[in-house]
Amino acid sequence: MAPFGRLHCAPHTFPSVVESRLRHQRNFNRLIELQRFCRGPLREPSERERLLSFFEFPAPRARSIEGLRRHSLDLSPSKRDPGAMFDQLETIFHRPRPFEFYTANELWTDEHTSAQMLAYHLNEEVDLSSRSGAFIDRSVEWIVPHLGVGKGTKIADFGCGPGLYTTRLARRGADVTGIDFSKRSIDHACKTAAAEGLSIRYINESYLELELDDRFDLVTMIMCDFCALSPEQRRTMLRKFHGLLAPGGAVLLDVYSLAAFAGRKELATCEIDLLDGFWSPHRYYGFLNTFTYDEEKVALDKYTLVEEARTRTIYNWLQYFSPEALEQELNGCGLDIEKRYADVAGSTYDPEHTEFAVVARKQ
Repeated sequence: MAPFGRLHCAPHTFPSVVESRLRHQRNFNRLIELQRFCRGPLREPSERERLLSFFEFPAPRARSIEGLRRHSLDLSPSKRDPGAMFDQLETIFHRPRPFEFYTANELWTDEHTSAQMLAYHLNEEVDLSSRSGAFIDRSVEWIVPHLGVGKGTKIADFGCGPGLYTTRLARRGADVTGIDFSKRSIDHACKTAAAEGLSIRYINESYLELELDDRFDLVTMIMCDFCALSPEQRRTMLRKFHGLLAPGGAVLLDVYSLAAFAGRKELATCEIDLLDGFWSPHRYYGFLNTFTYDEEKVALDKYTLVEEARTRTIYNWLQYFSPEALEQELNGCGLDIEKRYADVAGSTYDPEHTEFAVVARKQ
């Protein structure tokens, strides 16, 4: 199960200031036209209506005046409660407490979005839901000698996705277990293993709830999955790792750095079919609100998705770390950092890099 944020998610380009102003003007003009056709004499829009004009409204599909009335937004007090709309916008733009809500199941178990996530996992040309194929190859080439992977080495990959690492490590003779919340990803991984004649154990379960009696030589959590977890969830996972490690075993994980946090900016945007239809096969209005929490070094991408039949909110949290903060969390769960790297391919650590990786062992 990878954090949605690292896709962080599908590629998306936010409008420039000029584009935003043009869009506002277009929507404002559309509002004026709707009033002219549907409510007779032109009146000056209220401040609330000016606010609403920032968002895209669907063009009416009917050609008659009556049809236009049925399909257009009627913002008159007799037809729509302006206070109710304001309350809805207040909810959409509300800033929650850090990690107040957890909605991973919405992302990884939804039929449509899980298919979208798998597609990004399998696109090895880009670093979105997974690393590029070239990076994964380089990473495995480094992991094998530096962490002593060979025939029979027991490895557990938490958040294995469609098996991009597990498959490569199994080819090297390792005894691999992959755990992931997404059934669609696990099904793909199983088919790949069967096609190649690889014996890989896959478990379709939330790793937060997973209980295993096995002991492993290497535990991995790659692609900054660790950052998507709350402080309590991170403690749960580190204690789990400590208990699963065989004597001399190691943990390999990567996280986002404070340099990456410095680049996060708060913003709010709304688009029809936000992220090019990523969230639903049906027409929807997508609101993205990005919040940053300086004290906690946390960022949230809050997606509110309004469809004809439902409205839902997805919370994509990301924790950013200093080396000292990550070391403190590991030490508190009985793990010592052996060495720090820029990434899970063993590159030299760089404090200006947006990520860093660590190898840790039992105290």
